[in-house]
Amino acid sequence: MRIFALTAGFVASLFAFLIRKRKRRSVGGRAIVSDPFVSRVELNPPEPPSPSLRLAKPPLSGLTFAYKECFGVEGQVTGFGIPLWKSTHLISTATSPAVTLCVNSGAKALGSTFMDELAYSILGDSNHSGVCTNPAARHRLPGGSSSGSAVAVASSQVDFALGTDTAGSVRVPAAFCGVFGFRPTHGKVAIRGVIPMAPSFDTVGWFARDALTLRKIGETLLTAGARSTRTPTKVILLEDALALSGEANKTAVQVSCRRLPSTCAVE
Repeated sequence: MRIFALTAGFVASLFAFLIRKRKRRSVGGRAIVSDPFVSRVELNPPEPPSPSLRLAKPPLSGLTFAYKECFGVEGQVTGFGIPLWKSTHLISTATSPAVTLCVNSGAKALGSTFMDELAYSILGDSNHSGVCTNPAARHRLPGGSSSGSAVAVASSQVDFALGTDTAGSVRVPAAFCGVFGFRPTHGKVAIRGVIPMAPSFDTVGWFARDALTLRKIGETLLTAGARSTRTPTKVILLEDALALSGEANKTAVQVSCRRLPSTCAVE
């Protein structure tokens, strides 16, 4: 009986090992891809024109970043989540303004990242590239369509990453991978040089592991675009959502509301 018990325990352990091994190889039947990069093309920030200007560091100095495959880079064929796209399109003659702005602000680009086919998914599950490993939950989908950008940030391969958000393609993978993700107001960040999915909704968004870096990227990208001079006249608080967010967040929001100008009503 003791030998049988040992044998049964060994068999159970073996099955558990094989199941874990299978899970590591696939998610939902798709192969797991450990590297979120489609291509590694480094873009280095420009050298300051004179030694005296080296003392004033650019706002993104020392940071590294990646960009979603649909961002154009001069000298490279822009992808769109499927191999056929690259094989039927020409080399880009210009770099996306969003990528250029980050590089000129001191950040170093390390390459382009995987995305869902034609940006038509928010799961991060591709028939062509497989599924990028979700660092926050290795046996779960990373979210999409900016899956590679979210994974590159969550796995600390870069400090921040650019993606596109039409209907959640930055916010969803950010939530799935446990990082910060931001979608700006439509038209606030130049979308030129990015393959469009739905132009009247497309935006350039970004990922970061901490709020400070997220803010730095926002200050860089949003400052370059047209800024609204309109002053809000009303703020509507979602009391039920605020109550669920925790006492600390609720207090922070209430303090912020008290700092609003008297011409802005809070409901």
